[in-house]
Amino acid sequence: VKLDPRLVGAWNALGEGFWERGELKAARGCFEGAIEHERNCESLCHLAMLLRAVSTSSGGDSQLLSESLELAKEAVRCKPDSSHAWF
Repeated sequence: VKLDPRLVGAWNALGEGFWERGELKAARGCFEGAIEHERNCESLCHLAMLLRAVSTSSGGDSQLLSESLELAKEAVRCKPDSSHAWF
């Protein structure tokens, strides 16, 4: 992403790696970075799932949960035939 920040797939891959390592703030930044360059179903899905997970682990933060829901709805509108979007 340093060489070409427009590579949305690279942002998503980096975000997934951070998420797996438990670095949720960094993962969120990557997914948001991808969305800044191109609003796309995959990034929207990842960010929605991450925010839902963070909300659940923090005792049900309603603001994060609401943001997660809006992103998930947008992902479904973006690609309604994607099973990933419905997750």
